Amino acid sequence: MSKITIEQIIAEVRNLAKQWPDNVYRKPPQDGPFQGMCSYDKGVCEPSGGIGCIFGQAFRNLGVELTGSSDIGAILCDLDINTTTIQINWCMQVQAQQDMLFPWGKCVEWADNK
Repeated sequence: MSKITIEQIIAEVRNLAKQWPDNVYRKPPQDGPFQGMCSYDKGVCEPSGGIGCIFGQAFRNLGVELTGSSDIGAILCDLDINTTTIQINWCMQVQAQQDMLFPWGKCVEWADNK
């Protein structure tokens, strides 16, 4: 598999937000090691029924399976994905808004205006 780029990740997040602007990510239940934390591969989105947060789904669509719960900045660093400060801040804004139960369309809109 070829290495994915930050541009591909951002494009896929935008695609998901465009496809499902009213999608809201619901954290997994308060059991197990995550204790209700947001997760890349757990929790359900409504109304799409997708599993995992917007970044988990974006990475999965790009052929990378993420598990667990971690800051998107740490994930990008762990995967050695080159980013600019603007790109990493955008990703972190989208993730933060999503984790506060905002719909995906609003998360991207918020990040675009920061």
